[in-house]
Amino acid sequence: MQQVMAGVDDKDTDAEMSAMLNDEGVRTETGTESNKDTDTKTGTMMDQKMEHKEKDWWKHMTLYQIYPRSFMDSNGDGVGDLQGIIMKLPYLAETGIEAIWLSPIYKSPMVDFGYDITDFKDIHTEYGTMKDLEMLITEAKRLGIKMIMDFVPNHTSDQNMWFEKSVNREDGYEDFYMWADAKMDKDGKRMPPNNWQSVFYGSAWTWNEKRGQYYLHQFTSAQPDLNFRNPKVVEAMDEVMRFWLDKGVNGFRIDAINHLFEDAELRDEPLTGKTDDKYSYEYTEHVYTKDLPEVMSMLQHWRKLVDDYTMKHGGPARIIMTEAYADLKTIMDYYETHDGKKGAHFPFNFNLITNLNEKSDARDYVFEVQKWLIYMPRGYTPNWVMGNHDNVRMATRFGPKRVDAMHMMLMTLPGVAVTYNGEEIGMQDNRDITWEDTVDPPARNVGREKYKEVSRDPARTPYQWNTQKNAGFSSAEKPWLPVHPNYKHLNLKQQMSQPSHYSVYKSLVELRKMPAMCRGQFRAEVLNRDVFAFEREVKGDNSVITVINIGPRARAVNLTEVFGLKYQQQLTVLVAGSKSTHSTGNALPADALPLAPYEGLVCMLE
Repeated sequence: MQQVMAGVDDKDTDAEMSAMLNDEGVRTETGTESNKDTDTKTGTMMDQKMEHKEKDWWKHMTLYQIYPRSFMDSNGDGVGDLQGIIMKLPYLAETGIEAIWLSPIYKSPMVDFGYDITDFKDIHTEYGTMKDLEMLITEAKRLGIKMIMDFVPNHTSDQNMWFEKSVNREDGYEDFYMWADAKMDKDGKRMPPNNWQSVFYGSAWTWNEKRGQYYLHQFTSAQPDLNFRNPKVVEAMDEVMRFWLDKGVNGFRIDAINHLFEDAELRDEPLTGKTDDKYSYEYTEHVYTKDLPEVMSMLQHWRKLVDDYTMKHGGPARIIMTEAYADLKTIMDYYETHDGKKGAHFPFNFNLITNLNEKSDARDYVFEVQKWLIYMPRGYTPNWVMGNHDNVRMATRFGPKRVDAMHMMLMTLPGVAVTYNGEEIGMQDNRDITWEDTVDPPARNVGREKYKEVSRDPARTPYQWNTQKNAGFSSAEKPWLPVHPNYKHLNLKQQMSQPSHYSVYKSLVELRKMPAMCRGQFRAEVLNRDVFAFEREVKGDNSVITVINIGPRARAVNLTEVFGLKYQQQLTVLVAGSKSTHSTGNALPADALPLAPYEGLVCMLE
């Protein structure tokens, strides 16, 4: 079992500085020279502390993903916007959020809701203006919130000026995208260059009549893939990164990074045998369109870019995080390749989304946690993601009764905790969105009969702020997606005034400041098929133990056996669930800790 030193705590530095000042103050009241020495030492320590904070600010952050289109609408057009986010920044600061990550806000025709970009250096008009974004960055900084932008390098919109120039074969843009000649079948009929499929269903190739060639698109046909074997493309995307860094953002989440390169020979991919539908993404093994070695070299290039930027300009570390759904060994190369070259500060860990659900038992939870920590290179920072805009919401996947316990798990694991907007109040998928209201491209592609199986719209519905019209999200007659009908009893305003998912979440965010949470060694244990526990231990300080019962039966568990505690040692409750009979400060026996069905407790061992 690998034990992890997670994050860094500055309380020791504070204590050392305080002790030094007290000691020096007593000893140097009459010594001018000593006072100078003290000033020098104090200044040095303060500089070192500040440098340390700036460098490592992200290693134990609570990162909050905002899906701008659904967060807050300030102008009544039914679509969330930047001014809406600005309005809600005080809420995020009060909650204790340390960094926000915005899904794409760039200029776009919105075929794939912002992932089809016409101008990487401009703001989509529905969201506001560049001035709005600059105001958002400034206000977030004032409130102590860092800003992460989505970086979408794999493709552009087919309305992007670059694509138009490439279609026309203008100088410098001829090979900006992935173009290929048609193949001809035995009857002389034009065919795509190979059997590659789009992630969103259908052929990954579309014919362009004007150019007389097919272009590759691994997502919608309105999203042509850039050619990263062309140095001019790399240069253009580097310039985009620097543009936003100059605006004051603190880093990037890199979208779909494992799709950046394809096989230069355009070879057919082998069949999986899973389906006869040649347009399904499951039809072939994606050995020539995903996870090619060149991806890592490109990532390392961008890591150097942000590191160099930080070195040149000072201030907090600029960071990159990556999105890639791939096997675990491949994902770990995003941290660092076998030759020791650094990639992302961390690759998003989707294991808690893809591998766990309401049918999982305690062994599955501990296995998924340990698996990541065992494979992760030493010295790097783990991260945990419970939900995002592409997947079923946490409360729907695990069941509403497990929301508090799942947050206890997320927030007491070592490293970075990622929250998708609305998860903190237990928002659920709206599974009853009609075909007429469905807008998600993959859902529209598969048709009326199957759209509910693939649609991402249910997890993207507007944030439920209160009981007013459209849950307080918008004054429009009809928002871009229907609000979940449960907003009358599930909303932030009601949860702020009573024990709730939100109050538990906020308590956990505050708890993460404890020494044991920031830098404690981590240990996970399975007590039975329903109950598992984590311990976070710092020598010389109080340990924190999280115990979670994911099952439908009440349990009494003996922690002394698994954690080597003293017989009848007491635990003090730090955080209990919103429906728990236990309260903060209650003392509970470690050898017979009572847990209600679906209950989680975070306790301190004194």
